[in-house]
Amino acid sequence: LEFPELPDPLNNIALLQVRAQRLDDARIALEAALRNDPAHRTALANLGQVYLMLAARALQTLAALLPGGGA
Repeated sequence: LEFPELPDPLNNIALLQVRAQRLDDARIALEAALRNDPAHRTALANLGQVYLMLAARALQTLAALLPGGGA
């Protein structure tokens, strides 16, 4: 990144990573954005969404591991 101290480019990178289903990379980018600006509202909101997506993914994985495939 040309300006790694700015949160907006990291937030935008995170959105691209979400579209590519690279949620862990998106989380890392958003956490970096928030280290640079802890009050960045958009990055905070997007990080919350990424956490929800990660939680849903974990629950889907758990359901698949349960007897009967979670059905």
